[in-house]
Amino acid sequence: MSKRVSREAGCARVFSWIASLLLLAASSVFAADGDAVSPGVAPAREFERIAGIYAKDAPSQDVVDRLYDFMEKYPKDPRSDRVQLWVALTQQKRKFHNEAIKEFNFVITDFPGSPLVLQALRAQIDSYAAIEKPGNVAENYAKILEKKPADFAGDPAATAAYSHAVLFTANLYIQKKEVDPAIKLLLQLPSRTEAISRVVQTYIAFDRHEDALALIRRLPKEEKRLAYRLTLAAYSSRPGTANLFVLLNEVLTTEAPTAATDALIQQIAAAIGAKGPDDKDKVLRHIADKCERLRRWAHFGLCDLHKTELPRLVTFIGDYRTGADVEKVKVLAGELHESHGDAARAREAYWLLDSKPAAHFLVAATYYGKLAKAKDLPSGQKELTEIVKRFYSPAVSAEALLERADLESGLMAAPNSGIATLRELLDRFPKEEEIAVKAIFRLGSLLRVKKKQDEAIAAYERLVQDYAGSANAVRRALMEIANCHEEKNDTPRAVATYRLVIRKYPHTPEGSRAHTVLEQRYNVPDVDVSDR
Repeated sequence: MSKRVSREAGCARVFSWIASLLLLAASSVFAADGDAVSPGVAPAREFERIAGIYAKDAPSQDVVDRLYDFMEKYPKDPRSDRVQLWVALTQQKRKFHNEAIKEFNFVITDFPGSPLVLQALRAQIDSYAAIEKPGNVAENYAKILEKKPADFAGDPAATAAYSHAVLFTANLYIQKKEVDPAIKLLLQLPSRTEAISRVVQTYIAFDRHEDALALIRRLPKEEKRLAYRLTLAAYSSRPGTANLFVLLNEVLTTEAPTAATDALIQQIAAAIGAKGPDDKDKVLRHIADKCERLRRWAHFGLCDLHKTELPRLVTFIGDYRTGADVEKVKVLAGELHESHGDAARAREAYWLLDSKPAAHFLVAATYYGKLAKAKDLPSGQKELTEIVKRFYSPAVSAEALLERADLESGLMAAPNSGIATLRELLDRFPKEEEIAVKAIFRLGSLLRVKKKQDEAIAAYERLVQDYAGSANAVRRALMEIANCHEEKNDTPRAVATYRLVIRKYPHTPEGSRAHTVLEQRYNVPDVDVSDR
């Protein structure tokens, strides 16, 4: 190691250094625990002490001096390269960039075999950039490229330095529009994901699409999928679909028929379809023609796109006969008939559904639903009642009663009938918890409109008791009970119920609202609740 002293050290440090060398030459050094160490090598405890000073103390000249003192006292310590790097980094943190550059040079020249050389070169670049010396920056990056790490995984700092050098130099080539040397460099990036990403982006940026595809063909399977996704993302962000179709045909003609390939084809089709309905039509027709295994998927997409073309819908149903997609197309056909005002044919289409409960609900809705041109509310009510009679299942019957109650209390303007239907639901199907809870809230609302708050309270209390596991519903029901008491002008019970909500459910939205009501409406202070 070359003899070096900081500017402030002076002659005293020189004499101290000489004295240390004489002492080391005369005898061995012993660690605090009695283990011998070689002359000029620091005991472990001493190195830990100086490492702690660098890590914990604020960057200062004192830290620099202490680091130098260590190197002078232990001139043969194998960790001196690290200590020298700490000196340079300390000066850099102090923004003494010229001094830092000199200190980094000592790492580079005095320890040429050190694994810290690349890190020193990279850190030195930051100081060169700070004092605006771009030539030196480029020179350092070139030196880093010449010292490619043998093990990327084993030395993260050196690997990061090498990656920066590759990107910097490749960018210089790209600025000069020299794509091939840039690509060659980018392929040397330690991260294969980053390498492939940047190569694909570079090729596409310079409209070298064939080269991008040629690169993809040579890649291993996993890397190829990444490259396809990157290419798809790049093309999707550009106007037009020509390159997307080129990519689609590349996948269709070169990739093995797998689930992953099919998913990629569908992603490309979605990107093309997002450009507009004409493009969506074109790509789905293309896939239907070129890819047998996705033909049915494409035909279904065309049905969904062209919902008003009844012959297409009928053909799809006839060609494929069963399946979730066929069921959806049957519904599309029924909705098309409804939109044309032909309720009878709509019902015929719905009755073709494999799920008879689903068909029955759709048939019922032809009498009162949004698509029904001529409303026939009693017939709709009758169909919903028929579902209950057919008893496809408890859940289906409960759902039909809930729908019938909504029809009766809404469009039919018969709230008493709606109330009766909801009570029937709760009596017959109490175990259908999700539907029953909905029914109770709707029943409570109807009863309150009719000024029957006590009956509404009884309904809500039934929910609290019978469906205690539905915490959200229970909290809401308690708040509705409090509201009912307020509607009856029964302030004590309203306050008591709000207090109950706060006590049982303090850290909930309902608890927070109850706190606000008590404080602002009833002037009840210091109710400890927060909403979180």
